[in-house]
Amino acid sequence: MITLKRLAPRTITARITAWYVVSFGIILVAFSLFLYLFYARSSYRRFDAMLLTYATTLSSEIGHEGENGKQLSFEMKDLPLHSDDELGLTIVELRSVDGKILASSIPQDTGILPCSRIISGKEFSQLPVFSTAYVPKFGRCRIVTLPLEEEGYALGNLVVAASLAPTEGALRELRLLLLIVLPAALAITVGGGYMVVRRSLLPVRTMVAAASRISGSNIDQRLPVPGTGDELSQLANAFNQVLDRIDQVLKSQRRFIADASHELRTPLTIVQGELEYVLSSVRQRKGGETGITKKRRHSIDVALEEVTRLTAMANNLLYLSRLDAEKDVPSEKAHSNWKVLSLADIIVDAAHRGEALAAKRRQKLSVRIDSSAEVFGDEQALIRALLNLIDNAVKFSPPRSSIYLRLFVQSNEAIVEVKDQGIGIASDELPRIFDRFYRSSSAVPGAPGAGLGLAIVKAIVENHGGRVEVESSAERHTQSDGTGAGSIFRLFFPIWLGK
Repeated sequence: MITLKRLAPRTITARITAWYVVSFGIILVAFSLFLYLFYARSSYRRFDAMLLTYATTLSSEIGHEGENGKQLSFEMKDLPLHSDDELGLTIVELRSVDGKILASSIPQDTGILPCSRIISGKEFSQLPVFSTAYVPKFGRCRIVTLPLEEEGYALGNLVVAASLAPTEGALRELRLLLLIVLPAALAITVGGGYMVVRRSLLPVRTMVAAASRISGSNIDQRLPVPGTGDELSQLANAFNQVLDRIDQVLKSQRRFIADASHELRTPLTIVQGELEYVLSSVRQRKGGETGITKKRRHSIDVALEEVTRLTAMANNLLYLSRLDAEKDVPSEKAHSNWKVLSLADIIVDAAHRGEALAAKRRQKLSVRIDSSAEVFGDEQALIRALLNLIDNAVKFSPPRSSIYLRLFVQSNEAIVEVKDQGIGIASDELPRIFDRFYRSSSAVPGAPGAGLGLAIVKAIVENHGGRVEVESSAERHTQSDGTGAGSIFRLFFPIWLGK
């Protein structure tokens, strides 16, 4: 069922334009109706005044005879039709006090004028009577009945009629004009109102576009402030102040993470070294492991694994903090150790290092170079990004599955593709997999990692002016051998074209 709410315009521009057009349309229709009624009333009043003037003039020309001149007399039985410049064709009848036609400007077989009533007797002193009626062969006519008297004695009535065709024709033309002008005015109002509202809200669209581009990686950007000094300027300033506070919080958070990671790394390294020394000394003792129980040995192994994991996490956090810090440093200084690199060599090197990871699960790592491409960047950082993707593919793919690395060029971009045959990622989790410390619900319980690998991949690629895309679905069919459609990670890098 369609409701009014669903039919309502969805944008502010459309809503304001709609209200403006509706309001203006109501005012325009009301004004047009008032104009038409006022013009029609004025036209009919003017027509009545001219008709009465003509009838009065005509009555002064009518003669009378008899004793004391109390009887109307005419030499001609019929009065001629009269054509007036303003009234048009007029019809005249002269009637006695008893309603008998004494003279007429139309043939008798046409019929008498439909006079509303005969004025005589006590009514004689009343004003002329106006009426509107249809007259055969003449159409709608306006009729005035004018009493004739001599010294207070009723002599008869003069009935004068004039066709309303010219007046009604003018009213029809006015109606037609209004029917043409009203839609045209509304159309102009819609177009003009939309342009005015759209131009007025242009700063809002500019701010929305700028705000949509701001993220944690470019929180230093600000909204453009309109120079109008109105509410929109105040809104932009208020939003920029919020961004300033968020920027300060993020910088403080990054400094804390960097400092904490740096401070934790040293004691963790010491603890890791001491635990490894204990295990090493136990193995070297004569008689094997007789100096320590299996339970204590297991506890030391677990402690060493956890320390190793915490050390890796601290190193990753410190690395991410360094990447974040490079965004606030001029590119010449931050990229002082960058150089032009062959992306094919980077992929081959990363695949060679990743073969050891894949071999543990008897997985096959394949490399396909479709096109050669050069990029400007940090060699070790790019290798690290690819190794993180290979490590992810190894962890979340079944044993004896295949992992594919591919390099190709498309639209001045070098694209590195890492494809696996793993369990895939749910569609609702795809927007969050690059968040720090986020782990997918489909991750294998107990699998190593702290949810920083993909965050590092994204930070490295974006630091090189590229972007990361992923194509995956956890709902895809899984084969009988445990392999699935898996996931495809694509890294897009701008090709180095020289300075």
